[in-house]
Formats: sequence, structure tokens, C-alpha cells
Amino acid sequence: MKRLFLLVALSILFPVLAAAQSTIRAEALNDQAVELIDAGKFAQAVKPLKAAIQLRPDYTIAYGNLGAAFYGMKQFSDATVALEKAIELKSTVAEDYSKLGAIYDQIGRTDKAIILFERAIVLQPDFAPTHYNLGNVYLKLQKYQQAIVWLKHAVELEPNNAMMRVELGNALSRRKKYREATWQIEQAVKIQPQDLEVELFLGQLYLAVHNKQSAQTQYQKILPLNSELAQKLYQAIYSDKIIDAASK
Repeated sequence: MKRLFLLVALSILFPVLAAAQSTIRAEALNDQAVELIDAGKFAQAVKPLKAAIQLRPDYTIAYGNLGAAFYGMKQFSDATVALEKAIELKSTVAEDYSKLGAIYDQIGRTDKAIILFERAIVLQPDFAPTHYNLGNVYLKLQKYQQAIVWLKHAVELEPNNAMMRVELGNALSRRKKYREATWQIEQAVKIQPQDLEVELFLGQLYLAVHNKQSAQTQYQKILPLNSELAQKLYQAIYSDKIIDAASK
């Protein structure tokens, strides 16, 4: 009887131990892959992640990291498969939703992109790039007021991000909120000077708020660096036409 009990106990224990060992090994492989991803070695991260998933087919985090590795390699089809699997397994990692949203945005599936970005924001509301991405989707859809809301959130979270301020300024100008747009672009130029397209946009905005003197200053600033862009602003300054800065 004791021998039978021992055999039953061992038959239960061995699978449990084997599963525990598989879990430990899978987690070690995932950790190894994360270090490679953080170092930008995306291709090298794929093999250990696939091995981890083979050991643990329900390993949600590994699927998300595999998606991140493929995303870093710009292999978006493979990234989509991995990220969708992570989400199917109820991932709670905001970046999984955000990256998949970015892929859908690139292929024109803005409806799915919006849903994924919104889910990512629920999971991690303080991650500025997701707010920025969602704002940009609405900007492309010409839903400017919604774009402004999300881009403002992004700027509040990352006030020193010039790119986010430029897109917010762009959205504001589309709603003809030129004074607000001008302030945002002025801040962007302070953060990241010498972006001549942005300098030109600022000159156009100065004209939109009837500040011709500042527009002329912008022209003088751009001229030594890019005469073609400077000429565009020059023509606007000395044209009788009303400037629409939203034509950026």
C-alpha cells in the first residue's frame, strides 16, 4: 500500500516539477532576450523568445517581447502575429497594445489603431508617446479637436519634447487657433533649434497673427541656412494674400 501511495505521489510530483523547471527556463530565456532588445539587438532576441514560448506556450510576456523584437526589425507582419497573441492571452503590458496600434495605423486601419491606443492609455496613462500617437491618428483623420486633446496630454507629460509640441501646434493651426499654435511652436524652437521646416512654420504663424516683424526676423534667420525655404517665407511676407498657417 505504501509503495502504491509513493508511485501515485511521484506520478503527480514529476509533472509539477517538470512544469516548474520549464517555467524557470522560459523566464531565464525571456530575461536574456529583454537584455538584447534593450541593447538594440532585436534579431538576436528572437531565438531565445521562441524557445521560451516553446517551453511555455501561454507565456504572454514572451509573445509581447517577441512582437517588440520583430517591431524593432521592422518585420511588422511577424510583429502583428506575436502582439495579437499576447493580447489574446490578456496582456497587461501597455506597450503591446501601443506597438500593435502603430502597425495598424501604418496600414491605414485607424479604427483598430484608435482602440488599441486607448487600451494602452488605460493600462499606462502616463506614457506620453501613446497619447501622441492617438493624437496623430485623429490629426490624419482631420478630427482636429480630438487631436488637440490627446496631443495636449502628450505635451503635458513630456513638455520638453519638441516633436510633440510641433504636432500640437499643427493641430491648433488647423482649427485656426493661431496664437496658441504660435506659442507651442516657439517652445519647440527653443527646445530644438535649427529645424528649418519648423522655423518656416513659425514664420507663417507670425503672419497669421499679424506679427510681420517677427516673420521678417524668421526670414533673416532661415536665409543663410536654406535660401529656398527663406524665399517661401519672403513671398508670404510681401504678398497681399491672407496667410493660412494651416497649410503647413
